[in-house]
Amino acid sequence: MKRETLLNYAKKQFHAEPNYLWNIFPRYAVLRHHDDGDKWFAIVMNVPGTKLGFNDDKEVDILNVKLRPEYIGSLRKKKVFCPLII
Repeated sequence: MKRETLLNYAKKQFHAEPNYLWNIFPRYAVLRHHDDGDKWFAIVMNVPGTKLGFNDDKEVDILNVKLRPEYIGSLRKKKVFCPLII
């Protein structure tokens, strides 16, 4: 999915406009719940492919999404998901 398609979907479904908060990461887009105290629910980031284990530095868009714990288990089994462990 293209970044623009994702951001348009977030706008349509959740009324979430992207916020670009960091000068050093100008393409990092934060998506917030405006009806829930402006808490963020997703961040779209562009990172070099080598940061994800790929063989080149070509930029890759990734989506970091906050999820309820009960949803995470089934998604981890899919190839395109990579869990963030804190």
